[in-house]
Amino acid sequence: MVSKLKKIAFCTHVSDDWFFPVGADKLVRSFKHFHPDIPFFVFGTNELNQLNAKYGGQLTWDIMHPIVTKAVMDMGYELVAHTDADSIVTGEICRWLQDAEVFTVRNNNDKGWASKDNNPPITVNGCSADEYMNAGFVASSSKKFIEEWINRNLTELRIRHFPYQEQDILNLILQEGKYKTVCLDDKNVDRHFGISCLDGKEGYWDNLKNLYMKQVGEETHLIYNKKTINLIHQAGGHSLPKLVLDDLFSPRVSEYLKKITSGPISFEKPIIL
Repeated sequence: MVSKLKKIAFCTHVSDDWFFPVGADKLVRSFKHFHPDIPFFVFGTNELNQLNAKYGGQLTWDIMHPIVTKAVMDMGYELVAHTDADSIVTGEICRWLQDAEVFTVRNNNDKGWASKDNNPPITVNGCSADEYMNAGFVASSSKKFIEEWINRNLTELRIRHFPYQEQDILNLILQEGKYKTVCLDDKNVDRHFGISCLDGKEGYWDNLKNLYMKQVGEETHLIYNKKTINLIHQAGGHSLPKLVLDDLFSPRVSEYLKKITSGPISFEKPIIL
């Protein structure tokens, strides 16, 4: 069962020269493996330049996320999910996008930290580690929410320093409780989305070698700490290349991920209205 909303789309943004090094090809292919009938829009260099011109040349990379989401909403989609380009879809996502205006994922793992070097954990405005959300995946059916996120990025980031920029602004909005929000990988549920599955000891990604596969009916699930992983996000930093499967995962899991990230690259080109 897909979302009750009539029209759903996913999207990401990445400059053309970073498309393959950051792993966006793996994101697109893995998404289409699990969601072959749902549009996935990629905003490349040309589209990002068009959006920047539309907003008077005032956009920076750190505030593009809701700009891109709104552009897809402007094309007529009622529920839009934005996924960072350095991600791999490892399970169905749409079935969880129900009965809320905003869908988020945690920035912190089940042990309460977002990387081995974050001490204290990443927070904003005094929220707890588990309350702080990661902007690597955000879905919404509320254009009002997306427009507020855009406007507050354009205003508040100019007058006050926020270490995590649009992500901090996202969390400030969520803390105000104006929009019905569901965290897809709350600590008490049996799923991981994004980075909540990461808790490596020597390096943040080390524990990905410990993921294992489980067959559930006809579906192959990736599992860590007895939780199913629906989305893996190699967040943090700008070191390239990313999503090098043989480096990150065990041989068996790497071969499975190669299978779901192979084949032709198919995505939709957005129209800037």
